[in-house]
Amino acid sequence: MTTLFAVRDLLRKQALLTSSQIAATLNLSTDIVDDMLRYWQRRGHAEVVPLHVSESCGSTCASETCTGCKHASQRPDMLVWRWREPSATETVVTFHPRYRS
Repeated sequence: MTTLFAVRDLLRKQALLTSSQIAATLNLSTDIVDDMLRYWQRRGHAEVVPLHVSESCGSTCASETCTGCKHASQRPDMLVWRWREPSATETVVTFHPRYRS
């Protein structure tokens, strides 16, 4: 089985996974896993699940420059993925760029 399909099968089995979790399970680099997840996303099969982070984490940091809470959902290790099957009426269009010589 190729690693591309191993990522697919793992996402199908688990409800939600980060690319770090997939990489650790399949013994791959997170860069490779991220590329594979984007491949499946372009085809309409994988999607990012938004994480909602509360306004305050309860720390004593009251500064506007603190990124501990406000930007946690934008960190790459906080992106959670799930598998989805496009519906029969949904059309997934993939554009391939043309290479100019």
